[in-house]
This record gives sequence, structure tokens and C-alpha cells, in this order.
Amino acid sequence: MLTLLSPLTALRRLRRPSQALVEQAAGPHVQSPETQSTCLCNPTVSGSNPPKRNSDEFWTPLKEFPFSSQGQCILFLYKPTKKLFVCKFIKIPMDEFGNFIVPGEVATLVRHLGKHDRIIDMVRVDYYRDEQLGPSLTLLMEYCDGGDLFDAMRKRRRKLGGRFPKTFLVHVFVQLAEAVAYLHHGLKKDDRTGAYSRESDSEWQPVVHSDLKPENVFLRTVPGQIYPDIVLGDFGLAALETDCPDRGFAGTNGYMPPEFSEDPDASNTTMSDVWMLGAVIHFLGTGKYAQDGIHRLSPASYDYALDMCMQCCLRRTPQDRPSAETLVRCMLPALMSTLPVLNSTTPAPQSGWVGTVARFFGGCGKRT
Repeated sequence: MLTLLSPLTALRRLRRPSQALVEQAAGPHVQSPETQSTCLCNPTVSGSNPPKRNSDEFWTPLKEFPFSSQGQCILFLYKPTKKLFVCKFIKIPMDEFGNFIVPGEVATLVRHLGKHDRIIDMVRVDYYRDEQLGPSLTLLMEYCDGGDLFDAMRKRRRKLGGRFPKTFLVHVFVQLAEAVAYLHHGLKKDDRTGAYSRESDSEWQPVVHSDLKPENVFLRTVPGQIYPDIVLGDFGLAALETDCPDRGFAGTNGYMPPEFSEDPDASNTTMSDVWMLGAVIHFLGTGKYAQDGIHRLSPASYDYALDMCMQCCLRRTPQDRPSAETLVRCMLPALMSTLPVLNSTTPAPQSGWVGTVARFFGGCGKRT
């Protein structure tokens, strides 16, 4: 477990690595200490450059998240801008031949993906050498103030009782599908027209997330919105689809698609991601794993159209499932158009269930 108390601690342990090592680790986005002496102390956020000074006085550690096999995460306040960041420390592993292995999270977010509203924002990547662990990377990422979906579901049960309302479940479905459609097809939504298009004419390399679950879906509150933005994070198991057949199943057992129990040679694909997407909606709507048997959403709380969209994602045979592109372009927009609460330009009511849910998510139901 890393004992770093602030990003500056990493700076104090820096050695001068070769530029080849830095480029091997994550390409040109990685900041080498040889060319960027300020490293994490000088992130660029919202067009404002913090002072270029290496001083602990600018960083305040607020919370240390539970240590995982993928690294240690610490929440920091950057005092010059009053912004919060999550700093993730990852040891760079080596293969049997002594070559450095690029961590999947870095390879995916830095090498293959650009900025997207539904994908966790990687602000910076820096190399440093830890005295105990050796070569390591520091990932500075945005902090989503609404926490994750699993904690939100648990808190709602405890404080308000019952499950999320249909409008919020549709909201999660649509925005999480947008994240997956970007990973699989490079699709981005034009906020002005609402149309989806690929961000470039070049051939897109599909990225498979492999670990869709409520714990990896984060909530970013936005002033003026009824519900928080849905942000997909934790890309530690993500990989290009062409690289997935070499590693078998990667993910969380509770969200493992049925093909893996039927075929020992199965591997993660874009269609397994689609199944996990349906499984997330299923869990939020029923509190049960879809893997335990396909359970319908309660007709008393959710209508037939929402249930059918979810069931399409949970079809047992991968080729029978809709692609993420089909979901965002054909299926979910039609479902969302039936919900005036999500499409209204009038202020959100501050009473009744809509106001209650809005207040539950930090008061973001107030429109400005």
C-alpha cells in the first residue's frame, strides 16, 4: 500500500527516468519529470492554470479510499482553484522478460479515448519512482461529487425507501448507453441537434470496458439539471476488443454474461458489455443480479417499454443483443421522449417525488 499523503510526496521520490520508459508507459500524454518539473502540481482545469510552485500548501488530502489491486486512490483539494481531484497511484507491472506492462486504465483512457462527457476525465498522468514499489504512475482524475450508483442506491433505500423512479432509471440507461456507444463505436452526441456521429472518419478501434457495474458508475451533479450526469469510470480492466480473446473473462462475477458459463473459451466483447449494461439497470430496478435468473421489472413501478429495452440487452445469445449504437440511436431516445420530466425546460418541482429525488442528489433539481 502506498503511503503517499499528497501528490508532492510523489515528487520528492522522483528519479530521472529515461524518456523511452515514459513513452512506453503511456505515450506522449505522460509528463516526464525531465520536461515537466511541476508534474501534478500544475493541472490545467477549466482554462485556469494554478501557480507553478511545488508546495504542499496547495494540496489538502481529504479522504483515502479503500486500497484495491488496481491502486490506491486519495481525494485531494487543490486550494488555488477550490477543485477536488482523485489521485490514483498505480505500480507499473513487469512481464516475465522484465518489460514494463502499460496499465490498462492508462492505455485505454490516454492512448485510445478522447474526452467525453460520459467518461471519467483523466486530467494528468505522471511517472515517478517509488522507493519501495519502483516505477509507478500517478493518475489525476476528476472527482464526481455524487459518489457511485451503488452507494446512491443503498442510501436511497435507507433514507427514502423503495427503488429509483422510472425517470431516473431511464436517465441512467440512456447516459450509460452513450458512454458504451462511445467506447464501442466512437459515437458522440451533438448537444444542439441530439444526433450521434463518429468523432473522426478513421476506423474506430472498439474498446471493451469489461466491468460495468453500479460501483463503477459515478454521479456528477450539474447546476440546473434535475438529475446528475452519469459518468463511467474504473477502466482498469478495459482493453481493445482485439486484445480481449487472449485473457478470457475479465470483470465481476455477479455481472458475468451467460456465454462465459456455457463456453470456457469465451472472452469479453462489445456484446458482453451490452449485457452488463442491462444487468446494471436490472440491479437498480430489482435489487437482484440478472445472472441469478432474468427477472422482469415490476409493472407497478416501471412500464413495459423500459422492461423490454432492458430485456433486449439481457438476451442470452450475444448476437441477439442490440449494439450500443442501436440503443442510443433507435431504442432509448424513443423511450426517453415519453418522459416530460427529463425533457422539460421549466424549473423542476421542489415537492413530490421529483423534488425528493433531486434533493437526494445534492439539490441539483434547482434550475438556474
